[in-house]
Amino acid sequence: MDWSDAQRKVANGEADALLQINPDAERDKIYDFSDELLESDFCYSSKWAISRAVNLSI
Repeated sequence: MDWSDAQRKVANGEADALLQINPDAERDKIYDFSDELLESDFCYSSKWAISRAVNLSI
């Protein structure tokens, strides 16, 4: 499902929750975050980043 559709469904009461959403100041104004339900580690790599030894960690 498209991310904006998922957010709209929650806002309209058509869905109960969004998964894989991280809290920030703006989202705290809109959503009621629970304790962490699951932990996910993500990694991104590309030929461009690897060939240039670019660290894309945030």
